[in-house]
Amino acid sequence: GYRSDTGEIVGIKANSTVLATGGPGELYSRTLNPVGSTGYGGSLGLRAGAEVVDMEFVQFYPMMVSEAGLPKIFLDYPPLLKNGAIVVNSQGDDIMKKRGIAEPYKLTRDAFSIIMSQEMRGTSGELPIYLDCTKVSATAPEDAFVSNMMKNLEGRGVPVRTRKFGIS
Repeated sequence: GYRSDTGEIVGIKANSTVLATGGPGELYSRTLNPVGSTGYGGSLGLRAGAEVVDMEFVQFYPMMVSEAGLPKIFLDYPPLLKNGAIVVNSQGDDIMKKRGIAEPYKLTRDAFSIIMSQEMRGTSGELPIYLDCTKVSATAPEDAFVSNMMKNLEGRGVPVRTRKFGIS
């Protein structure tokens, strides 16, 4: 370890150690992970003799803007969904409503990701899905966060108030 107050390098005795170095996000065509997120930390640990477990589990944040011509931006989707946004398929169907989910903003990231993945899986390739924020209402004072988020997205070129846009 390292003592920041003295600059001293010290040994730390432990029964086990968790090596949390980040995952291989760069392996995926759609990611918001920074360039260089290749999973080398786990590889280095393995080479040093560490036992690695559950390396097949990669956590994804379910939603980002994913449409040609628009910036790749992470979307904090629960507040948008709570205030009237919907996720639709290429036919315009609300993918949560068709599954009987009344409050999609309460879903875990895993559950949300699974639903998005199921919807995107097509017989002849990947099918697009969209976020439609055209009916988002953020007028109450407690909705300032959503209102600021919408302004931020618009300022970065995402047409949140005028049309649905591609997500993944």
